[in-house]
Amino acid sequence: MRPLDEAETTVVFEKLLKFTGNNLKNIVKSPAHEGPYPNPGRYCFRLEKNRVYYVSEALVKRATNIN
Repeated sequence: MRPLDEAETTVVFEKLLKFTGNNLKNIVKSPAHEGPYPNPGRYCFRLEKNRVYYVSEALVKRATNIN
């Protein structure tokens, strides 16, 4: 998994805005969380092959240890 570059980020936000409208701001600012952690921290976008994932930074840190 790698971070999105500037052009990829723009495309992702344009597509998300198309589907969510003004709710995009709410989704990005305060995401709902699931899982064992009561406070998962910040979330970020990551690219893996041709898919974009919106994951917590804690999960990204754990995933880098696997590679």
